[in-house]
Amino acid sequence: MMEDARIAATGTIDEEAIKKGKLDEFQAQIDATNSVYADRLAQSRVQGQGRLGTGTAMQARGGLLGSDF
Repeated sequence: MMEDARIAATGTIDEEAIKKGKLDEFQAQIDATNSVYADRLAQSRVQGQGRLGTGTAMQARGGLLGSDF
């Protein structure tokens, strides 16, 4: 324990390793956010297709599809 503290206090600081570690953390957060929004977009697309199908069915039932009027 004391040896680790002495090494940390007197050792050299690897700035590149720190930067890489932070960049990796940020990228992980970005990837997680993108995943959440991709899931939400997929759900919205499915719901939109359902609404389109319902609207088409209502128009067909009402005689609006295939009609000249």
